[in-house]
Amino acid sequence: MSGRTDLYLDYWAKGNNGYTFYLYLSRDGDTWSEIWSGVPPTSYTRYTLDLDELCVANGVAVDADVYVRWVWQSRYGYDAYLDDVKIAVIDSDNDGLSDSDEDAVWSTDPNNVDSDGDGVTDGTEALLEGINPADPSSFRRLVPRVINYQGRLKDSGGSPVNGTVDMTFGLYGTPTGGTALWTEAHSVDVSGGIFNVLLGGLEEIPKSVFVAGDAFLAITVEGEDLLPKRQVLSQGMSMNAMLVAGKRLDVGTKTISVRSSSVVTVPVVFSRRFSIPPRVAFSASSMRVGSQLFVVQKITDISATGFTVVLQSVNGALSSGEASFTWFAHGE
Repeated sequence: MSGRTDLYLDYWAKGNNGYTFYLYLSRDGDTWSEIWSGVPPTSYTRYTLDLDELCVANGVAVDADVYVRWVWQSRYGYDAYLDDVKIAVIDSDNDGLSDSDEDAVWSTDPNNVDSDGDGVTDGTEALLEGINPADPSSFRRLVPRVINYQGRLKDSGGSPVNGTVDMTFGLYGTPTGGTALWTEAHSVDVSGGIFNVLLGGLEEIPKSVFVAGDAFLAITVEGEDLLPKRQVLSQGMSMNAMLVAGKRLDVGTKTISVRSSSVVTVPVVFSRRFSIPPRVAFSASSMRVGSQLFVVQKITDISATGFTVVLQSVNGALSSGEASFTWFAHGE
């Protein structure tokens, strides 16, 4: 929901017997925060409570499913008019942004996971300050996809190479064979066998190269292929350690194993420590294991080194299997 619910509580009440009305909000249905209370006058009065404004005023972050409890207290005790009513996020395209936010905040398509067609989901771009999910150039402008690659080169006799060498680099989706997803040629300065090259500095690496998982780097030196290909982890891209809009972006993929469970608790550790707890988001708001659909129920224990996410099954019979999700952390 990203702080926007478009939800109001509208009712009429009068204050016979000293009624006091209370409105509570919960992220998990167990721990409740009072966000409003009031004593109506003796004549019927209409109340329209804006839940967005009340949450902001009370420091309650409404960025996932929430529960509402509305009760009144009289001299006879408590009665509940709304008791543990769940207000679910509506995210039609499963990109991590609510439909209301896509429509009113970002002007993106709530039925299109990538409204601007740049290969990055709307939810991912919305996390990053200064990046507009409706502008196809904004992510490319702030987050160039580059890999800082260092290697050691020896000649056929095993001696370190010195001098300028023509090298071609290619990224593939498989460790053997296949068609190159990206290539780039460099004239590389080699000293004592050591060389360093910024891949993607001449030809941008398409986002699609890493969407399906890890890639494999092929290197050709003066027309001769070096084997085998070297695995390049998607988390190893320098975009994970670079500054985006003045803050660091960390990206990772987590694989979970589900064994006939409706709730899965997953600890996540950042690749490097932040100075303060960052903002955390996901590339999608749900994932499927067999017939089960899991959604992010809550994020807890956010610290400078990691966080814990609780995934809740919302439908389907209990299944066993594995699924992966991609997380993003953006902060100082």
